[in-house]
Amino acid sequence: MTNYGQVFVPSKSGIQSILDLKGRTISVLKDDIHYQALSDLLKKFQVKVDFLFFNDYDQVMKAVEQGKAHAGVANRLWGQQSAKNYQVHPSPIVFNPIELRFASLPENKALLSILDKHLAEYKKNVNSPYYQTLNRWLAASGDFKVPFWVYWSLALVLLVALFFLMASVFLRKQVNKQTHDLKVEKDNLKQEVGERIRAEQALRESEGRFRDIFDFSGDAIFIHDLDGKILEVNQAANRYYGFTRDEFLKVKLKDLIAPAYSYLLPERMKLVEGKGQVVFESVHLRKDDLEFPVEVNSRRMIFQGQTCILGIVRDLTERKKTEARLRQAQKMEAVGTLAGGIAHDFNNILAAIMGFAELARMDAQQGKVNPDDLERILFSANRAKKLVQQILTFSNKVEPECRPLDLNQAIEHSLELLRHTIPQKVGLNLALSANLRPVEADRSQIGQVILSLANNAFQAMPKGGELKIETQNISHDNNSRACPTCGLNLNGDWVVLKVHDTGRGIAQKDLPRIFDPFFTTKGLGKGSGLGLSMSLGIVRNHGGHLFCETNLGKGSCFMVYLPARELVSQQKIRKVWVEQARPPRGNETLLLVDDLKDLLHMGSRVLRSAGYQVLTAASGEEALKVFERKKEQIDLIVMDLGMPGMGGQKALLEIHKQDAQAKVIIASGYSRGQQLQQALNAGASGFVAKPYLPEELLQKVRDVLDG
Repeated sequence: MTNYGQVFVPSKSGIQSILDLKGRTISVLKDDIHYQALSDLLKKFQVKVDFLFFNDYDQVMKAVEQGKAHAGVANRLWGQQSAKNYQVHPSPIVFNPIELRFASLPENKALLSILDKHLAEYKKNVNSPYYQTLNRWLAASGDFKVPFWVYWSLALVLLVALFFLMASVFLRKQVNKQTHDLKVEKDNLKQEVGERIRAEQALRESEGRFRDIFDFSGDAIFIHDLDGKILEVNQAANRYYGFTRDEFLKVKLKDLIAPAYSYLLPERMKLVEGKGQVVFESVHLRKDDLEFPVEVNSRRMIFQGQTCILGIVRDLTERKKTEARLRQAQKMEAVGTLAGGIAHDFNNILAAIMGFAELARMDAQQGKVNPDDLERILFSANRAKKLVQQILTFSNKVEPECRPLDLNQAIEHSLELLRHTIPQKVGLNLALSANLRPVEADRSQIGQVILSLANNAFQAMPKGGELKIETQNISHDNNSRACPTCGLNLNGDWVVLKVHDTGRGIAQKDLPRIFDPFFTTKGLGKGSGLGLSMSLGIVRNHGGHLFCETNLGKGSCFMVYLPARELVSQQKIRKVWVEQARPPRGNETLLLVDDLKDLLHMGSRVLRSAGYQVLTAASGEEALKVFERKKEQIDLIVMDLGMPGMGGQKALLEIHKQDAQAKVIIASGYSRGQQLQQALNAGASGFVAKPYLPEELLQKVRDVLDG
């Protein structure tokens, strides 16, 4: 008798061949010979499966029925009798045929004796089952018919043979195909390995070049995480900041930023995360707490498997010094541009002074006095004083000094300087807000910005057009707008200055560079390219923003955002003439020192008219001699700073060597300057600006004497 193993599967499983078992789970009888045969067969076909082992066929079939296994293995005889009790069906997969024979051991003589006895009795009787079976199977009877089951058996054998033949052909093709695929895969793998080796080599070379660039860059380079922890630095960073690499790894990025700028760090890191790359200026700290200006180029990167930021830091100390010198030169260039208008104003002022002075002299010769002519002379002289102050302010001879400022007044003040240089074909339109909030700013520097933007607008309209200057209060919240120049949010309250022109506009390719130092699209000799760069630096130093909106062929609008200051009073600041109070008087002894005889004479008359006793000296050397003789009598010294010889500053030092408590007022034509500051630091008690009115001199003298 022949038996074999067979695979039993659920209905609609789709399992029809050995290859369909790939990746499936098969339940088998533990230590079953058919399991061993199937396992060997699957290995030959390189089909990987998972086996579940059970102790009897009942558990094997239940695993398939319950979905724990995709198929189960049992012998054919058991399957024919018992598979119908489970929701499984025999598959076409059969294997491992085994021939079964029945035998008995020679020692079992009793069984053999019984078999022989009954077989001998059957042979004696011709009608016994023995002869009936022989006649049925061996007799040559003409009406013998082959039993029906034989046909089915033969058909089954043929089908099995055909199946194995087709399976053999199919498997051969599969083997050939898989052999070919393996060869192709081997070739591909070989090529991939080669490419990977070349890529790794290229990566090592790239890493080497990066390390060389990283270590030998002249700029400091940092790699830090999103919390500001420093992960890596180069050698230039060690030189810049004075820290060793190990010290750097123990500090955070915020520790390297000057306190006045550290509050910007979180917002700038968010910008880098969002935009990928940001460039900005800041001020950093060295190990010895010395501050220095820097330009930071930050970009997002992956380092050691995490998102980090690469920062390239450039020291701007020397560049800032150079820019300061060039800005001063550019401002003086602008002063030269305004020279024609200023000369026109001075000539008008001098004409009025000379004319009314001549009229006053003619009246005096006739014994008449006309106070109105004298008032007009004083009024014109005061105009000249203000014009000189405007020039000094613009040329930055006055140190920056932030105070509450009415931006509308600053615009009007600047336009006074510009009115004689405005091209005839350019119209001026002012739209100044009536309720504009004040700003905290340096009048001189804001004036420079206004003049620079206005001059740019004139030059953008060579054929004429309209210049519109507008101011307004603006508030932004909820990150509703960001500055196009620096990318920071414009949240908060602002005073905005807008300078519109109807010129040719700015090309989009040039727009990102207009604030770069020395960048200009003008012709040779028509500009240094520093105006907008200087303006941007001034506005940023005031905590503001400067950016441009342009429409090619239609014009541009430059917008200056300055932080709005809280209103202290609803009244606007206006310059008005008021009646002066009676000048203060005194009877103290004063020493007046000036190298100009006219000023010495005028000052003496003013002081004596107020009751003071006045001693005079025409130089610093003479003043020292007078003071040495009469220092016990002298209560106050009024001394010019810029005199020939030893000058006022050295004379002041010598006077204080003789008497450290001596009171000295410095008079100078410069309202600010290095020499004046040194004199004040050396112990000067006060300062009066030339040209001064008599009441200004008398008030300052009284203030110092009573102070």
